[in-house]
Amino acid sequence: MAAESDPVTANVVDRSFVPCSYDPLLGCYTFTIMPREGDFADERLVLDQPLETTISDGDTILVVIDRLGDGSVVVSFFDFERSTPLLLLLLVFVAVIVAFGGWRGVGALAGLVVSLLIIGAFALPALLAGSNSVAVALVTASVIAFVALFLAHGFDVSTAVALLSTLAALGVTGLLALLFVWWSNLTGLADESVGYLDVLGASIDPRGLLLAGILIGSLGVLDDVTVTQVSAVLELKRAAPHASVNELYQRGV
Repeated sequence: MAAESDPVTANVVDRSFVPCSYDPLLGCYTFTIMPREGDFADERLVLDQPLETTISDGDTILVVIDRLGDGSVVVSFFDFERSTPLLLLLLVFVAVIVAFGGWRGVGALAGLVVSLLIIGAFALPALLAGSNSVAVALVTASVIAFVALFLAHGFDVSTAVALLSTLAALGVTGLLALLFVWWSNLTGLADESVGYLDVLGASIDPRGLLLAGILIGSLGVLDDVTVTQVSAVLELKRAAPHASVNELYQRGV
């Protein structure tokens, strides 16, 4: 059962236009809602919204319900409930990947799932525990690259070459990021949300978090480039078996 301060799902069952409760000179839409969960489940409550609201009859929304000291109940709009359209989008995404990619597509999806598990089970807890952000990012990106590449492209020599190339490029990217973040005096404090990290009570270095974001964010580009280059050179070698290493390199580049 949800606490009163937690957002709960509610159905909009009626809408009317009346003077606002907080200012009778202004017009507001008053919605009758029925929460699906929490202490007020299946009760009819009132939600006031200004004129620019996009809420309509029949919508499913998230609301915060608070009981004041005098016993009155205040309902506040939190957000729209989007699980159904997002689930449909996810199913379409998976269907397209599998339809066009076959078993490679299934492997790519499995790699995506494993990557999210690695971030959730290792990277985030390690960062919250105060571990070195750059080291955590390097380990996370390397493991993700290993799992994602082999699951998506198969266990063969070309994938191994692409993995080694990705790790080498990741190391170069890490060195360049470390150098230029320090040289440019980037602090990682450009976003005010970084300040909320102090609330967690964790000793997280914002600059290290910035470097970690650069490393993990660059992984998606690096593995695409290395796989493409390895595939291109492999096709060139098959088309011209007697080509020298220098010729393959020049044409591959």
